[in-house]
Amino acid sequence: MGVTFGTEAEPGIDVILPDIGFLEEERHNIVGVLLTHAHEDHFGAVADLWLMLGRASVYATPFTAEMLKSKLGEMGLVDKNTTRGRSLLGAGARLAHSTLS
Repeated sequence: MGVTFGTEAEPGIDVILPDIGFLEEERHNIVGVLLTHAHEDHFGAVADLWLMLGRASVYATPFTAEMLKSKLGEMGLVDKNTTRGRSLLGAGARLAHSTLS
């Protein structure tokens, strides 16, 4: 769901975006979205995808869940106090990639 950045193999390409058409076609088979950390290039698309995927459950570390909850709250998509149910759930995993969790 995130973006990646062009390398020397893609001259002139700054950002590479995924084709999410497959996810939209298969949304009835998607159980949830797992976020490993809170970098914007990893969870930034969730606001758009979450609605497209029928508000699928989102699983994340507690820190990442709070970051996403704040972002979705600012956009009016969830109540900032939402933590359980078919919204955001801190999965309790201790994953890190330059963010503390």
